[in-house]
Amino acid sequence: MKWFASRLIGAFLAGFPVTCWANLAVFSVTDIQRTGNLVPLRKSNIELVSESFSAKLNAQTAQVSVDYEFLNTADGDVVTVGFPIDLMPSPAEGTSYNLDHWKADGLQDLRIADGTTVVPIERSVEETLPLKSRPELIKDVAVTRRWSIATLHFKARERKSVHIAYVVRCMGVDESFERYIPRKISPRTFLYTFRTASGWGTGRIRKLDIALDLTYLRQNQFPILEMKPKVSDAGGGVLRARFRSIELARVPDLLVSYDSKPALFQDYAERIRLLSSNWHVTMCSPGKVGSNALADGNPGSAWMPEFPSAPGTCIDIKPRNGSYINTIAILNGDQSSAANYSRHARIKKLRIDYNLNGEEGPRHEVVDQIFPDSKFDDRVVRFPIAQAIPLDPSQGFEGIVEDVKLTVLESYPGISDAPLAISEIYVFGTNGKK
Repeated sequence: MKWFASRLIGAFLAGFPVTCWANLAVFSVTDIQRTGNLVPLRKSNIELVSESFSAKLNAQTAQVSVDYEFLNTADGDVVTVGFPIDLMPSPAEGTSYNLDHWKADGLQDLRIADGTTVVPIERSVEETLPLKSRPELIKDVAVTRRWSIATLHFKARERKSVHIAYVVRCMGVDESFERYIPRKISPRTFLYTFRTASGWGTGRIRKLDIALDLTYLRQNQFPILEMKPKVSDAGGGVLRARFRSIELARVPDLLVSYDSKPALFQDYAERIRLLSSNWHVTMCSPGKVGSNALADGNPGSAWMPEFPSAPGTCIDIKPRNGSYINTIAILNGDQSSAANYSRHARIKKLRIDYNLNGEEGPRHEVVDQIFPDSKFDDRVVRFPIAQAIPLDPSQGFEGIVEDVKLTVLESYPGISDAPLAISEIYVFGTNGKK
């Protein structure tokens, strides 16, 4: 383990600066009150004995828990501490990105507890991280380090346990909301700094344990793009690293970048999806729609036309109850299983025939679209909208859509000439009456 820890530190320090302040650092309360400046102090009489860190990552947030153990070797003391969390500031702060959906604070549910007693957050102080201190994947956006300031009371010779928990939005930028669903969703990046030694005791810690719960990412096959430092796989989706009797100023920062695009896309799309009561689907070719499988929200219940021949299959979509259609997407094929997906035909070429009222009056457009064929992906069951193919008419649905007619012109054949299958049609826009 000593070899493992030394290799981690050496590899990390080669690429990152060692200028960050420590987490749960000691500060001068006078300077904070007088100027708002964060001036680090040293508390030689109080040793940071151990730190146990854990983070559980999901699609775009991290649930963090940190347990500290301190030992006061002298008389009673009152200590002003600051705990740093790296955040992307809101778009209202003049940043270079514009996230329409991102209005809430990136930090939620921060809680500091001294034993069983909740410690109040007295104030927060923010600083912008310099470009050289930002990870490579997020150098194009601002990063704010927010310090939450609190006071800890140490009795003489006291051994104290402090617990910190919070939820933080991992950093990432999503672009192009013209059609309600972003065209570009960037990877998510989680950051945390362990450099706690600069102000406590002699600057060393007896025990530091790190645990990363990546169960959600592994279950959904979301790739890890970058991770520093490299940690050991403890099984069950949890990665661990352990350091013993180490100078904390040299412990590497934690960085995890991962791609959770399907889950994020699904989340955005669900927010602006039309209720089934606010749009209507009918057949404009012989046959019946059937059991509403085209719009039941279940990718495992595929719809098949009454007649097995795919060319000529025609579906008509209209908004209802004062709703507005902005985008339509099709989940192609029978997604109930890999076998059924291969068995049934899938749309290859689709004609999009629509009427709308725009700024220049009524308009009628007809455009053909080729659908790419793809292999079956079992993530479709969990994130089906992310796998659906958006319709891309020549000028877009820029106006009030009156109706959209979809006609299948060609299909990718299935095994044994099984009929065409469509798992779902998704309609997005603005809901009218509910």
